[in-house]
Amino acid sequence: MYPLPTNQLKKLQEKYSKANWFWVQEEPLNMGAASFLKMNLHSIEFKIISRNASASTATGYAKVHAKEQLQLIENAFSI
Repeated sequence: MYPLPTNQLKKLQEKYSKANWFWVQEEPLNMGAASFLKMNLHSIEFKIISRNASASTATGYAKVHAKEQLQLIENAFSI
């Protein structure tokens, strides 16, 4: 992610100017690249799909993790 390819992203934004942009990540909102992108990518307006912010990367329960994973995928592909 560093250095952020801002020129390439600007070209993509120009090419797909009517598109809605999303960053999808499996990590909680306060982990992964989402926070880095929010701080450094100002030229493109985008929304984030992720797990809720958490102190831990995983819940520790396989069933809860599977439910969260399914929800992430459904959110990402239903837009």
